[in-house]
Amino acid sequence: MKAVVCTAFGKPVELVERPDPVAGPGQVVVEVEAAGVNYVDGLMVGGTYQLKPQLPFTPGYEVAGRLADGSRVLAITGLGGYATHVVISEEQAVPLPEGLDPRTAAVFAQSYCTAMYALCGGCVSLTSSTRQVNLW
Repeated sequence: MKAVVCTAFGKPVELVERPDPVAGPGQVVVEVEAAGVNYVDGLMVGGTYQLKPQLPFTPGYEVAGRLADGSRVLAITGLGGYATHVVISEEQAVPLPEGLDPRTAAVFAQSYCTAMYALCGGCVSLTSSTRQVNLW
């Protein structure tokens, strides 16, 4: 398989060949069709995120792809999504509805849900009289 690997914080990532991953008990292998590209991924590669993965690591927080049985899924991986294949727990595999393309699905979990939470979940308040944005 191919994977994007960060070997040093703040340096360019590398595309490398790696052995195909093997699922253990309670896990599945996703053949990645699309991966979200998120701000957090850039912060992790730059070494400026509050959590620093152990080097070397493969970034990629969310993916969409297919399981061995052909079913389409999306998953939050945390790490490892910038690869042709990634191992996740069975519970992480969320079935994709028909009509939802992999590129849209791959950014749904973090980007879309973060925006929806910010707009509708009570963490942002707009005060028109003072023209302030309050975060809590």
